Amino acid sequence: MITLRRILALALIATSIWLVTVLDTQIGRLAALINAGFLLVISTIIIFYFRVPKIFQKMIFPTAVIIISVAIFVPLKFAEVNSKVKPILSEHWQRFNPSAIDGYVANGKTVFVDVTADWCITCKVNRALVTDTDEIREWLNKKNIVQMRADWTSPNPIISAFLQRFMRYGIPFNAVFGPKAPDGIVLPELLSKKSVVTALKLAQTGPERNEK
Repeated sequence: MITLRRILALALIATSIWLVTVLDTQIGRLAALINAGFLLVISTIIIFYFRVPKIFQKMIFPTAVIIISVAIFVPLKFAEVNSKVKPILSEHWQRFNPSAIDGYVANGKTVFVDVTADWCITCKVNRALVTDTDEIREWLNKKNIVQMRADWTSPNPIISAFLQRFMRYGIPFNAVFGPKAPDGIVLPELLSKKSVVTALKLAQTGPERNEK
C-alpha cells in the first residue's frame, strides 16, 4: 500500500510539472512560476493540516482561500500574450489554411491535416510513433501530397471552427482530404501507420475494386 501511495505521489508530481510547462506556454514563464509557487504552498498546507494543533487548523481554511484567490489573480497581472510561441512546424509542413484545402483537392492533390498542440501528449506520441517515422514520411513527402499542421497550443478560432465541422472539440485530430474524399477522412485519435496509409490511398484513388 505504501509503495502504491509513493507511485501515485510521483505521478501527481509529474503531472504538476507538466501543467506548469503548459502554463509556461500559455501565460508566460513568470506567471507560471508564480502559480507553481502558490500551488506548492497550498500543497504544504494540506499535508500538514492534521499535524498542527487544532487552534491553528481553524486558521488554515481562510488562509487557503486567500492563497487560492491570489494564485488565480496575481499571475494574470504577469501573464504575457504569448505571441512568441513558435508554431509546431518543420520544413515539410505548411501552416494550416482550411480555405486552401478545396483548391488543392480540385487540383488533384491530397491534403493531410494534423491538428496538434505543444501540451498534447497523445499528439507527441503520434508524431514519434507514426507521422515522423521514415515509412510515413516517405508517403507524406510525395509530390501530390500537401501536409498542413494546425498548432492549437494557444486558442485559435479558425482551428476550433474546423474541428467543430467534424463534431470534434479536442485533439489530436487528423484528417485526409483528396479527389476521392473531398469531405475528409477522419483518422482515429491514436494513429497507426496502417490507418494513415489506408486513408491516403482512399483519398487519392478511392476504395479498391475487386476485378472479376
